[in-house]
Amino acid sequence: MMRFIKVLLLILPLSVNAQEVLTLDRAIELALDNNYGIKIARSNQEIADNNYTLGNAGFLPQVTLNINQNNTLVNGDQTRGTNPTEEVNNKTNRSLLAGGNLNWTLFDGTRMFVNYDLLESQNLQSLSALEFSIETVIYNVSTNFFLASLEKERLTLLKSNLGLSDDRLKIAKDKYELGKGSKLEFLQAQVDYNTDQSNILNQEQLLAIQKLELLRQIGIRDSSDFSLSYILELNTDITLDYLLNSITNNKDLDVFERAKEIAELQEQVSRSDRLPTLSVFAGYNYSDRQNAVGFSFESTTTDLSYGFNANFTLFNGFNIDRIIQNNKINKDIADYAYQQRLLDIETSIKQQYLSYLNSIELLKLEEQNVLVAKENNDIAKERYDIGLSNPVEYRESQVNLIAAESRKQNAQFAAKIAEIELKYLAGISIR
Repeated sequence: MMRFIKVLLLILPLSVNAQEVLTLDRAIELALDNNYGIKIARSNQEIADNNYTLGNAGFLPQVTLNINQNNTLVNGDQTRGTNPTEEVNNKTNRSLLAGGNLNWTLFDGTRMFVNYDLLESQNLQSLSALEFSIETVIYNVSTNFFLASLEKERLTLLKSNLGLSDDRLKIAKDKYELGKGSKLEFLQAQVDYNTDQSNILNQEQLLAIQKLELLRQIGIRDSSDFSLSYILELNTDITLDYLLNSITNNKDLDVFERAKEIAELQEQVSRSDRLPTLSVFAGYNYSDRQNAVGFSFESTTTDLSYGFNANFTLFNGFNIDRIIQNNKINKDIADYAYQQRLLDIETSIKQQYLSYLNSIELLKLEEQNVLVAKENNDIAKERYDIGLSNPVEYRESQVNLIAAESRKQNAQFAAKIAEIELKYLAGISIR
């Protein structure tokens, strides 16, 4: 399976060049350029920004211009008074009508003013949604980058362990060939060596899969293999109070806050229906008619019209009250959603902070355990080399060393990933 994945990666078209060294900053940079979620959020923000205009809110007048030119081909007989009948063949009647109209709402119960504020809030909400999308991509890429790095460290550890098993196999083989060791000991060393090789193959597969997931987060469809370059630096000074006080920076929460503003403004818009509306209008029309047939051969007229309209809804089946009441309920719903999201974020921070502290404490403990396990393995190897211990004891010390180093790696990366999530939840920059 692992060989298949390697071959597949080699034949795919390159987006990340073969053996390119990928850093976290480079991965984030690629993600910000390629991620489809960000592209969608950015497009939605552009739409909201385009909608945020005075004209869309209803402040500006509407001006229309209409032009109509009409030709009529006439055939027949025409009699005018006592004149003899005149035969009409292929005569043309022509008319040109042109007019311009202006309509301007001067007052609509404050609707236009509230609409403009509503468009502003929607624009700001879409901007917060875009920023949250960017932060989410950075969080996902950072998390998957360090998860892939953890798989890389595990692979390095297993390869190091294979070196120890190889040394043991050589010693067991030499002893067997010299008649100083049993064949059973040699075969057991061979089995352990093969087991370690199998573990490496499985780990290579896990690393390849995690790299593909990282590329998916970055937004790259096709890629060859690449190596990861990173420095694992832990911030051990983060406090819970600092995180909770920073929640207002969370862009997801800001989206919910904007939703509350929008719901309140929508209620104000519905209240404006209780007030009268006043608009003015003006129009100018020009008419030019040329008749080859009829009593009037040519006429030209112009007219100017102007005035105002006033409208006040006295009763519409209590629909205005119904709409206002529904918007009040929607405002409450938006507030409930905000409070729920705030509670969710606070709880997640508290839970993740416990994991963060626990990982740091485990890291300190496992660092000490690794030192002890290394010393124990060195002693076991020396004793095995001079024949003072059996292969079971040596293998046990080797397994204990690998387990201790693996737990140390897990604690390191768990602390780093917990740190990333805490910053993400609190709206603190991850980079």
